[in-house]
Amino acid sequence: MNTILAAAKRHRCLIPASCFFEWKRTEGKKKQPYCVRPKDEGLFAFAGLWEHWQDEEADRKIDSCTIVTTRANEAVAELHDRMPVIIIREADFDLWLDRSVEDPERLQPFLEPVSSNDLEIYPVGLEVNSPGNDSEEVIKKTG
Repeated sequence: MNTILAAAKRHRCLIPASCFFEWKRTEGKKKQPYCVRPKDEGLFAFAGLWEHWQDEEADRKIDSCTIVTTRANEAVAELHDRMPVIIIREADFDLWLDRSVEDPERLQPFLEPVSSNDLEIYPVGLEVNSPGNDSEEVIKKTG
């Protein structure tokens, strides 16, 4: 079984977040950043997969993680054609993490894009483009 399928079967994880950013190309090469977050401004989780593996060449163990993506909903599609799989309801966290759930039919609903009605999307300043700007200022609405 390949590593991705194994991780999807037994190594699901949640990555907590309050928002994520996407960029929309404007005039020329400029890109306008947008903040995407739940309308209630609460925390949510990205559906993730983790894996622990041995790099034989470097003779070291590696822990890795990825955020699962899906097609964009109507709102995010104006910015990008893909988006992270978002789990908004805390009641769904346990099901995503339940290692005994291996049936793809039970997990498929998570892979559908969250409703545009659940998200708020707004432009933010270019400060978000620098990792050195680690403050709440980067999520303030502009324009």
